[in-house]
Amino acid sequence: MKVSNFLRLRSVPAELERRQRFIWAVCTVSLAFVVLAAIPQFYFGLYGLTPVVICITVAFATAGLLNHVGRVEAAGNLLPVTMSVLLFWMVMAQGWDAGGYLYFLPLIVGLPFVINYNSPPQLLFHIAHPTAAVLLLNFMESPPWVSEITAAQQAVFHKMNLVFSVLLCQFFVYEIIVTNTRSEQSLRESEARLRRQNEELTKINQELDRFVYSVSHDLRAPVASALGLTDLM
Repeated sequence: MKVSNFLRLRSVPAELERRQRFIWAVCTVSLAFVVLAAIPQFYFGLYGLTPVVICITVAFATAGLLNHVGRVEAAGNLLPVTMSVLLFWMVMAQGWDAGGYLYFLPLIVGLPFVINYNSPPQLLFHIAHPTAAVLLLNFMESPPWVSEITAAQQAVFHKMNLVFSVLLCQFFVYEIIVTNTRSEQSLRESEARLRRQNEELTKINQELDRFVYSVSHDLRAPVASALGLTDLM
């Protein structure tokens, strides 16, 4: 039990470091996509969508700041919840045909990299809220103000949202590959280190065996002489 606890404690900093690096990358890449995705809104003069963009930017900046100061757990829990709520708001503001719901896919794919997946309740919660948001959006009617956005504008939004959601998924796939590669490399290094330690222990055991044999052989003659003298006495 003590050994397993020791190994678990040693693995926690590495896990937090991996999540901290990934959250920083997610915040940076996503902020760039938010800026690019906002260009058509200002081009079409749809300033009513500006609060959504501002809130998404603030959410990513807040998560990035918490992550930077070492509050990795708080940043990892804040990021998916706020993104789920703000994406719901964005889809309601743009309309279902604009394709904003596509961002829920990279959100769900990236969950294992930002939250503590060793906690089942936490994992189930973060899987449930984006799923519930998509289901609600699928069955809800579009609000009245969506009629101000034309079909052509929604088509432009849909193309951009599709491209950015695919790019985000590719980014997550890249991170998965990099993480697995680093894990495999770390395992190989650990195996090599253990192999070297086993070889050193084998050599030490052999030297101890030779030492014990030498000492027992050298002590055999004096002990025999002492026993002989004892018998004579």
